[in-house]
Amino acid sequence: MIAGITPENERFLNEQVAAGQFSTFVDALNAGIDLLKARQALIRRISISREQLDSGDFVELDDDGLTKFFDELRG
Repeated sequence: MIAGITPENERFLNEQVAAGQFSTFVDALNAGIDLLKARQALIRRISISREQLDSGDFVELDDDGLTKFFDELRG
């Protein structure tokens, strides 16, 4: 259906549509692309977090401090 997609991937996407997981092949393909985008965003966030840790840009909390922090987030 789409040039360059492996037969195995095309079969998998068609199975997902047949099982009712997605309305169309394109919907299934777009869901996969959305997951790749989310993965890339997570990798970027991890990289930024790692840089912050390496540069000492963080706050260390003990158990009580962490509980207070989450309580404040909950409002």
